[in-house]
Amino acid sequence: MLRGFATINYWADDLDAAKRWYAELLGVEPYFERAGPDGRPAYAEFRIGDHQDELGLIDHRWAPSGAAAEPGGAVMYWHVDDVAATVEKLLSMGAREYQPITRRGDQGFVTAAVVDPFGNVLGVMYNPHYLKTLKPPGRAARQGARRDLGPPDASADVGLMRALHAALRRDLSRLQEAVAQLDNSAAAPPTVLAGWDAFRTQLDNHHAAEDDDLWPVLRGKLSDPGDLASVDAMVAEHRHIPPALAGVDAALRGGGELTAAVERLSTVVLDHLAHEEREVLPLIEQHLTQAQWRTFLHKERDRRALRERPEFLAWILDGAGEQDAAAVLTEMPLPARLVHRLVLKRRYDAQHRWQIPGRTAEPAPRWSRRRR
Repeated sequence: MLRGFATINYWADDLDAAKRWYAELLGVEPYFERAGPDGRPAYAEFRIGDHQDELGLIDHRWAPSGAAAEPGGAVMYWHVDDVAATVEKLLSMGAREYQPITRRGDQGFVTAAVVDPFGNVLGVMYNPHYLKTLKPPGRAARQGARRDLGPPDASADVGLMRALHAALRRDLSRLQEAVAQLDNSAAAPPTVLAGWDAFRTQLDNHHAAEDDDLWPVLRGKLSDPGDLASVDAMVAEHRHIPPALAGVDAALRGGGELTAAVERLSTVVLDHLAHEEREVLPLIEQHLTQAQWRTFLHKERDRRALRERPEFLAWILDGAGEQDAAAVLTEMPLPARLVHRLVLKRRYDAQHRWQIPGRTAEPAPRWSRRRR
């Protein structure tokens, strides 16, 4: 019957202030936002934690009649690794104590709760049982058997799309770091051009696949004018990206001012990715089945020649965090994973993409799910 936590909603008289407060607390921006019929912001959703659980903020004017005016009722506890430190941070941000830090028995359970500045009870807890539900870390997740992808009529799992977006953000960040070290008028070294060429190829392939094979299918499932407009906006935004790519390409080869071109490209791509994640990925999850989603993934894969597919695998996994890596590798059979670990990764790393010759490379970052 009850199969698991799905969404928790908190109410706020000032939705914008609540959005800022929770973004600071959680370290991420809202994943999805929706306006009400009057055009005013009505809902903002964060996806957080090990299972990307949903925390939704709703403008209080949409609260059900008879809703309590004071904090109270059931308390939903979020697992945290350090209850005392979390409570200290919450209180420093303007929350007030609702339940003090309390040890529950002798098995390690600890709870506390605060009232956020908007009147919602926010529970935090150290829960050993929760930790046992998590997947095995890193190596087991990567090297174990492929996970059950669920029945064909299950909702689409867009984890691979998120991993691809993370890889695009990673390369934009590396491009900006490289530009800061380059002569604005000279051609970039081959290592930087190799990173740039891979980024441009993957971005072009991905957007062409979306325009040809994903958006038409998704549009066929939608009826709400606002949802249809969101999908149409993706196509329109895609058209702005090739000129920005061309400007950077010319500048990297000594044909123009580089810093301004990179800034233009970064703005248009990052804004587009954030827009897509905020408005369109939820539509894919709501309206496409896993079978329909995998059909799109296979079509996108088939756009690449067989010899290009190992390059894509090494590229998307470069510096990927555990969650993104797992989303990619669950689509791969065990032999492909072994080839990546033993051959492709080493070959890819040996190219030293994005590095400036003569400079000591910084350790590769572990890219998180944080979104602009």
